[in-house]
Amino acid sequence: MAPSAISTSTDGQDPSFEPAINDVRLIAPSESAPSELAPSPPEPVAPDGLPTTEEGDAQSVAFDVSVQGYANDVVPESSGADLMAIVVCLLRKAQVRCCFVGEAALIYYGAHRIMTDWILCIDDDQFDTAVALLELESKIVHPFRHSAMKPNGTIDHRFPRYKFTGARCFFHVVPSWVYRVSCDDDSIEFSRKGLPFPKLQVFAQSLLETMNRVDLQDLIDGMNLTYEWGLENLVLEGTSDTTWAARRCDLHEAYGDYLPAFLRREGAQRMQVWKRVASGDARAKRRGHKALPKDETRFRLKGQKDPRDLHMW
Repeated sequence: MAPSAISTSTDGQDPSFEPAINDVRLIAPSESAPSELAPSPPEPVAPDGLPTTEEGDAQSVAFDVSVQGYANDVVPESSGADLMAIVVCLLRKAQVRCCFVGEAALIYYGAHRIMTDWILCIDDDQFDTAVALLELESKIVHPFRHSAMKPNGTIDHRFPRYKFTGARCFFHVVPSWVYRVSCDDDSIEFSRKGLPFPKLQVFAQSLLETMNRVDLQDLIDGMNLTYEWGLENLVLEGTSDTTWAARRCDLHEAYGDYLPAFLRREGAQRMQVWKRVASGDARAKRRGHKALPKDETRFRLKGQKDPRDLHMW
């Protein structure tokens, strides 16, 4: 599909929204920004012809091309949300179900996170179709080696990573089971720019089932969720999804990867986890001794509007 076939619509939450690549606003490293995405030079490859990530000290890693892109790349506004909307449009036109997770979803829900890569979950049965579609769009995106900020042996190295041509914007595509989310239409909502995210209840349940307490705490503080909210909206009886935990552990072990600190085959008691992260005492402790009277959570002020209504995405 040629970029010129994509029309523009930027208002509302219409999932059929179709941005135009020439309308994407970019911040150039120089004073004058180009009107189109500039072409990038070929990616360096190892002697065997395969892309490779060279691991060095912390400073060299941070400035690696896999993190910063090329010297003539432009920096897109809003972390590249308009660019990612193009990818979403291409996939949804082909009836491929998808949604964003990880840092992007946490930021959407009000957490103060720094994001280097977008993570786009694809419906399990449509993952190969999505990869094939992206391969046809070589003028817009192209496969790129994994970030030097992510060490070998992590989940980030097991699935394709892409870079937008001429822009410092990277994203992964991952089967939805890896993050235990559903990409069905009744499980997602759309941002103002047409980006799909798991609904709040779906996302919170996913983080609870995967025992990812750090992200769950950030979601709670970003959306000012209370212990009582969980009682009304989440499944808290019994143990978290041990079937998913075993599958994820098997994936890591098959590659000899590191197991995430939160991952346990035996799971965890849902209610116990929720109490530990959502109780009034837990929320107050995370605010810390420097909290001001106007602070509701680490990320929210008292009376502050829903971050989704204020978000640049």
